[in-house]
Parts: sequence; C-alpha cells; structure tokens
Amino acid sequence: MQERRTTIRVDRLSRAQYCPADDLVPRDGRLTDLSERGAGLLAQETHRLGARLTVSFSLPEEEEPLTATGVVHWSDARARHGQWYPLGLEWLPMEETARHRLQAFLSRRQLERPLQVSGERILHADVQPLLRRVTLVLGVLLAAGFAVWVLTLSQKNRSLGEALEQRHAIIRYMEQREAAMERELASAKAQLTTASTAAASFGEQTQGLQVEVGRLSGEVERFQASYVRLREEREQLVQRVLELEQERLQLAARLSSLPALRVAIREAIEARRLAQRQAREQTLAARADATRQFAAEDNHGYLIRDGRPTAGRATMWIRVHEPEPFLQP
Repeated sequence: MQERRTTIRVDRLSRAQYCPADDLVPRDGRLTDLSERGAGLLAQETHRLGARLTVSFSLPEEEEPLTATGVVHWSDARARHGQWYPLGLEWLPMEETARHRLQAFLSRRQLERPLQVSGERILHADVQPLLRRVTLVLGVLLAAGFAVWVLTLSQKNRSLGEALEQRHAIIRYMEQREAAMERELASAKAQLTTASTAAASFGEQTQGLQVEVGRLSGEVERFQASYVRLREEREQLVQRVLELEQERLQLAARLSSLPALRVAIREAIEARRLAQRQAREQTLAARADATRQFAAEDNHGYLIRDGRPTAGRATMWIRVHEPEPFLQP
C-alpha cells in the first residue's frame, strides 16, 4: 500500500537523461513513473539486469534537475513507442538532499491526486470526517515538509561551515607557505650574493694566477734556454777535455824518450818563434790599417808621436833612407 501511495504514474512521458556506468555518455530517455524506491524508464537500447544507470530529470516548480543512480531491476527487450525499450530501476542510496527533494515532490503529487469514489453517492455527513482527516494529513505533511526543510537548511549550513573552515585552513596554509617561501627566497638571495662575491674574488685570484703562470712560463723558458746553453758549454768543455787528454797522451808518448824530448823542445821553440812572427805581422798590419785610416781622414802625411798627431809643427822634416841590408848572424 505504501508503494502505491508513493508511486506516481506520469500521464505524459517526462523527459530525462541517463548514462550507463561503463561509458558515462548521456542519452535521452523518457520517465514513465516515479517512486521513492525506483522509477520506470524508456531507454534507447536494452540493458542487462543489474546494470547501473544514472538518471537526471526535472521536477515541477524546480530549476535544478534531480540526479539519482539506480540498478536495472527488470528490462523488456521488445521495443515500444517506436524505438524505446522499457525497463525498471531500483534506486541506490541517494544523497540526503536529493532524497528529501524526491519525498517532497511525491507528497505534493499525492495530495494533488483526485479522490476516486465508486458506488453510490456519499452522504454529507460522511464527507466531513474525511475532510478533517485530509486536513490533518495536510498539516502533518506540512509539518514534515517544514521539518525536512529545516533539516536540509541545517545540513547546508553545516556544510557551508565546514567549507568555510576548510577555506580558512587553506588560507592559513597558503599564508604559512608564502612566509616560508619568502624566507627561502631571502636565504637564496643571501646565498646568491655570497656566491657572486666569491665568484668575483675567484676571478681576481684567477687573474693573479694567470699573471703568475705567465711569469713562471717566462722563467721556465729562460731556464730552458740557459739549460741548453749550459749543456752546449758542457759538451764543449767535455770535447776540450778530451782534446787536452789526447794531447797529453801524445805528449807523454813523445816525452817517453830523450830524442823525442829534444824534438819536442825544438818544435816548441819553432812554434814560439812562429807565434812571435805572427804577432809582429799582426801588429804591422794593424799599424798599416791605422795609417790608411788616417790617410782616409785627410791626414796630409803627419805622424803620430807619443800618441799625439804632429800636425802644426812646421820645423819637423821626415827623410826616408834606403834600408840597410840585413846581416845574417
């Protein structure tokens, strides 16, 4: 009896949208009846038993559609009304607000349904108690509706309070996060300044090291050149030592006997005379060069005496004699 009272048969097919749980693509449908336990629906295709469908439909005098999810309780594979397939849905547990909206709509439609009386005419005395009962039922329903409205309002207020608390908590978290980020930014700036100073100091040190490396490179090059020169001198000295050692050995071999010693002395005397002769010849050649130089400098034939030119002495005469023959001893 309770299901009959709360099941509303829709005279005209009401539009609705539904979507299966497996693809979530909305489809157009028709709502045939509606109750607290379920609803009748005309779908565009057949659905197996136990399938979940989410239905959205509009209630009279309400702008926001009501959305509920149900399970296919029965289904007819034969098409009706063209290409429509009838099926029955059994509602899953709804949200509190949607459930209260559905109950209020069913209560209003139940009160609007005309009373169907069959049989003989009802007496006026029997109508009065019925009217009182109807009035009582209306009062109870209004009280229940008001209580539901108050409960819904309180739930909404509680939800709004929780949302505000969450908003305040998020704002506090964001403020704390912003302060932490500011501190981190200040620390990063300080570290960047320190790094910049260190980089500048490192650049100066690098320049100083480059100058020092250049100087050391020059010293290394000079040391290498000096080392090469010293090595050449050492090789020359070694060669000279070897030559002297060879001469010493030759001299020792020659001085090993008296005749050889005499020959060596004679050769040494001849070498000394030859050296003296060469020295005299070099001296004479130098004097000749000097004379030619003075002649080239417009000397006019004056001589050098005691390191000073004799020009300006008109009383000095030079007479050249024929050389006397050299007497051999």
